[in-house]
Amino acid sequence: MRIVQFAAAALVLMVISAVQPRAEQPDLLGSWSAQAEILLERNDEIVKVPRMLTMVIDRVDGNLFFGRRLWEALTDDPGNVAGRDVLEASEPFIGAIDSDGVTLRIVETDDPGIMFGELLGPNRMEITYMESYPHAVIYTVILIRQKE
Repeated sequence: MRIVQFAAAALVLMVISAVQPRAEQPDLLGSWSAQAEILLERNDEIVKVPRMLTMVIDRVDGNLFFGRRLWEALTDDPGNVAGRDVLEASEPFIGAIDSDGVTLRIVETDDPGIMFGELLGPNRMEITYMESYPHAVIYTVILIRQKE
């Protein structure tokens, strides 16, 4: 009898979890920008440098999205893209938003950069960017959606 009760309780829990609504997918399209201080490895030293950072989300398909990460050096301290020192870049990415409608996970498609983030509201997102050896970079920034 206890096995039947346990099985019935398990079935009820499975049905309840199956019908729980997913969070509505938020509107991610647009340009999200901020100025930030970042840490990067430069000539075997870790340096803190200012950057203008923008994420442009061009397309959303369900919980998946596509875009590019733009950055511009605000000093003469270059970054590194594909083994080249540059003062600005546009790097494509793909991403997914979790079922909570808030958590973001993003990877660059032509570089080893990884981003994690969270929507803080309809026009604010916090992003942490990480890239490891041989050109380590890390920062956390709150990006604001730009009005078109």
